[in-house]
Amino acid sequence: MLQNIRWGLRWSLWFATAFSAWVVVLSLARRSVDWPEYGMTTWSIVGGYYLAAGIAGSVVGALRPMTRWRLGTFFLGWIGGTLVYTAIGFLMDGLKDVPWWIGAIPGLAFGGLALVMEDRDQGHTEANWRFIAVVVAIGAVLAVWMKLLGWW
Repeated sequence: MLQNIRWGLRWSLWFATAFSAWVVVLSLARRSVDWPEYGMTTWSIVGGYYLAAGIAGSVVGALRPMTRWRLGTFFLGWIGGTLVYTAIGFLMDGLKDVPWWIGAIPGLAFGGLALVMEDRDQGHTEANWRFIAVVVAIGAVLAVWMKLLGWW
């Protein structure tokens, strides 16, 4: 179990580092560490990424045995993505303006990413264009829905 948690933390810390580097680059380009539209600074965003990585990485690592099944892999990615998005949303405004479960919607993308990564590891790299079209269509519908509801 401890080995799985280390695995989850390693992956999540890698993502936190990549996203943090991006935020630092954007801050340098803007010449400001303040992000008033989010009510955060560059350093609080970076700290939030690492906090979310610690939480999500630990949970995903503990649940890693779910990857024995394809559906389990999807759900594991979805759980991890939901935890990350919810943690960041909570850090932004305490989720005052949006329901706590809203992170589950963009978290779906992590479920798909987990499947793609699993397929790649198994040598299944051929693209299924119908599946890609359906996923893009669902994403577009969800984005429009979120925009219409004022959540984005």
